[in-house]
Amino acid sequence: MGVDLSTLQPIHVGFTNCYPIDTGEGLALVDTGSNTGPLWELLTGGLEERGHSLRDVRWVILTHAHLDHSGLALRVKEVSGAQIVAPREELPLLRDGGAQWHTLQQHFDRLYLEHGVPQALLDWYERQGRRYRWGGAWKQQPPLFERTPERRLRWDLINASDEVLAAEASLAETHHHAPHHRRGDEEGAWQPRPIQPEFTVEDGDTLALGQLRLRVIHTPGHTPGHACYYHPESRVLFTGDHILKRITPNPGLYFPDGEYERRTKSLPEYIRSLLKVRDLPCTRVLAAHEGEMNNLEYAVDRIIMHHERRARSAMRAVQRGRSTAFEVLPVLFPNLRAFALSAALHEAIGHLDLLEEQGQVRVSYQDGLFSYQPA
Repeated sequence: MGVDLSTLQPIHVGFTNCYPIDTGEGLALVDTGSNTGPLWELLTGGLEERGHSLRDVRWVILTHAHLDHSGLALRVKEVSGAQIVAPREELPLLRDGGAQWHTLQQHFDRLYLEHGVPQALLDWYERQGRRYRWGGAWKQQPPLFERTPERRLRWDLINASDEVLAAEASLAETHHHAPHHRRGDEEGAWQPRPIQPEFTVEDGDTLALGQLRLRVIHTPGHTPGHACYYHPESRVLFTGDHILKRITPNPGLYFPDGEYERRTKSLPEYIRSLLKVRDLPCTRVLAAHEGEMNNLEYAVDRIIMHHERRARSAMRAVQRGRSTAFEVLPVLFPNLRAFALSAALHEAIGHLDLLEEQGQVRVSYQDGLFSYQPA
């Protein structure tokens, strides 16, 4: 008899949607949320509201390794004995539990310098800029670039004392009542915890869990091994972070096997992954964040058009003599705040990768700097 997913609703575990599926032989849970006490309570409470408990969970299906998706997987397993299923290409990220962000930081620092980021800005970012939080007060945080046509870096901000910056950030958050977790919970959410899945899946596999059958679709870009899961009978697609309703997923930069020279060119790969799922017969698109979508073709085209616009902006910047990713950055993100510096740099580099792949720019490397010119 099969499984009907036509009325499936997520459990909202903070910003992450977790999807509990009754397979006829226990529950399968698609993604889990971050590893914090309050989010654990939301997950367990959401299951109870649906007439289930954690002990009913037999499988945890991960779309990718990011901790807001995999953070509670081991905790669920410890309570229920559930088996963890994950894309094979995500194993390196899962096995080190997120520690790659610490061990590969030197690669990112080198990458940013080679794309034109001033050493003084990097030093400040490590010392102070990362302390700015994502939250309701982000618009009150100072922009990194001047509000002039030249969009120069605000050296007055970088040269200000750490105490002044910390006070400004604290005042902004207090005044605007930005929501945040307790500090202990927030730090615990990003503590590396290695995961060894019981099962791994690859592109084209059929995942058979009880009466549930899901087709595995490898969709690299956001991460190297990101996977979507498709249920043909209900025409439901679980997209993880591959396709979101309003925001566009960040094309993360990775270094396979820890080798700097093998840096992924994630945005071109991400565009190919979008086209890979675009024409699936699909009536419900269930993402790991935000709301669901009902028109897969439109959702894909919206994201592709967004990146096409950004790429055109990057091209115009190169044509006007902005030859590094850092020089292109304020053209793409004129109101950039410190907390988003890394993510914005990844996107700027990604759009230059895309232009290079399309033959619109050529890249050269000299004196430790990547430089882009019109082809």
